[in-house]
Amino acid sequence: MSTSTPTPIWFITGSSSGLGLALTLHALRAGHRVIATSRNPSKNPDLVTQVEALGGVWLALDVTSPELDELMSKVVDVYGAVPDVVVNCAGYAAIGAFECFSEQEARAQFDTNFFGPLKICRSVIPAMRERRSGVIVNISSAAGVVSRPSRCLYGSSKFALAGLTESLYYELQPFSVRVLLIEPGAFVTPFAASIQYPAQPIPEDYKDTITDVVIEATKKFADSAPGDTDKGAGVIFDAVMREGAFKDLVNANGKEWLRVPLGSDALRRWREKVNDLEGNFGAMEVVGRSTDREEV
Repeated sequence: MSTSTPTPIWFITGSSSGLGLALTLHALRAGHRVIATSRNPSKNPDLVTQVEALGGVWLALDVTSPELDELMSKVVDVYGAVPDVVVNCAGYAAIGAFECFSEQEARAQFDTNFFGPLKICRSVIPAMRERRSGVIVNISSAAGVVSRPSRCLYGSSKFALAGLTESLYYELQPFSVRVLLIEPGAFVTPFAASIQYPAQPIPEDYKDTITDVVIEATKKFADSAPGDTDKGAGVIFDAVMREGAFKDLVNANGKEWLRVPLGSDALRRWREKVNDLEGNFGAMEVVGRSTDREEV
């Protein structure tokens, strides 16, 4: 990995739990410098102490704050430079029937899952571009590949993040700034406890529909999720450092792959999407070509 400093500096949002916490600890134990962040560090004093004992720094940072640009300047002040690795991991899921969500609830979902990472990327890209190095890691979801019933807001926020990340992947290549899109399946984390349901009750009409079934299954799924956060963090770390399975792993154009799936359930979503697109293409190819101008 090419970085601007001998020891990479990591900046990680959502460090208080799940993949964010596991990645924070993994990078610190590898001897790297880490700036961990969460909205309210006082809620997790033991974690803050643990991270600081390993040499890390913990800052209060809310990705939805209107003062985010000012807060990011404090991140730069820690080591006097924009971090080498920026990981946008903070997020939550709004789950429920689409018609039950208010516009305010929808905007809140996008403020955290999309506009937060967007603003952080916008903050760090100029310095990364100028120094010709850096890695941006955006944590999306398998829900950003296939959006299930009840995942209308969560899935769309992750689709938006995936679109942003894919464009940046190509846009920043001329400046040697790397971009990775991580697409995890379900992991055993406190993530389920942070799920937000709409204030408006679901109409009785939805009872026993696929939407209702998926909502109820989601409430019970947390403890049986297949993903191991420590293993997931290890894969993300290896992808950033181009180690392990990612050493010399490139596509046909000699570039590293944009997307990294985490979990067998994420791979199933990938396969489902590929099969659906292939079938859809075969069914619609003639229709699609029928709209071309004759002289083209």
